[in-house]
Amino acid sequence: MLTEIVDLTRIVQTQEGQQTGAALGVLAVVGLPFGAAFAVLQVLGTNSALGLTVGVVAALVGSGTLLLTRIGRLLLRSLRSSE
Repeated sequence: MLTEIVDLTRIVQTQEGQQTGAALGVLAVVGLPFGAAFAVLQVLGTNSALGLTVGVVAALVGSGTLLLTRIGRLLLRSLRSSE
């Protein structure tokens, strides 16, 4: 009985760790293009709405492209399978 409880606890902890890792990976993949886009806009000194819009669109395209890679798909699959 005690062995079964220990095994189930280990399984739950492993699944939680995998879900946390996948969530952090997705956050990094999505956050990286936005951080780069906003950094470029700040260096260029762009304060216009058009510049901000172009930066956000470029970041969305970059995030989408990164999520379509093999690693991005793996992260999304890991996040979905653990729910």
